[in-house]
Amino acid sequence: YYPYFKEVVLDTVVLNPFDTVRLDTVTTHYFSRNIISVPFKEYFEPYQATTMLSSAVQILNKAIGGDTVLTDHGCGVVRVKADQKTVNFWAKDSVSVPIANSYLYLEMDYWSDFSFSVGFNNPMIAGGQNEINSAMMIYPNKGWQKIYINLGKLWKWYNSYRYIKLYFTIVNSEGKEGNLFLDNMKLVVRQ
Repeated sequence: YYPYFKEVVLDTVVLNPFDTVRLDTVTTHYFSRNIISVPFKEYFEPYQATTMLSSAVQILNKAIGGDTVLTDHGCGVVRVKADQKTVNFWAKDSVSVPIANSYLYLEMDYWSDFSFSVGFNNPMIAGGQNEINSAMMIYPNKGWQKIYINLGKLWKWYNSYRYIKLYFTIVNSEGKEGNLFLDNMKLVVRQ
């Protein structure tokens, strides 16, 4: 379920066991741009020079990364060394979310050798400690994949506080080297 895309309606499709039915390319669009807001987006294009995420994330240029880059000219990469058990990275700036009591989703493409969590760095200080809360754990995969993460429930824990900071933690429980690639990140909320 993703509330910001128009639904796709197909003609009647008969599915039979062991048969393959090709649906061709299915295209959908956002509902009117007047009802959604994108308070955070990061496409990791080399002309940006730096990313909106902390220094653990570097921009990988297509000229160097070749087929590793999903779209356009670049993607983000976090290189993990064998001796790193966890790698944390976050949005450099707080994101101003315009309206409370709305759906809040993070869209992104990823390709990861590791499990990683997505959540918020608590804007309030709890007992003198900065608190990190995870909304979802994402598992390793073997190629680019699109994901839509509902951050709304976690946002409610913050009483729909207007300023949030995206936070990510890579977990390297096997002690291996590898990468997390990111692209086309957008935080989408209803206006």
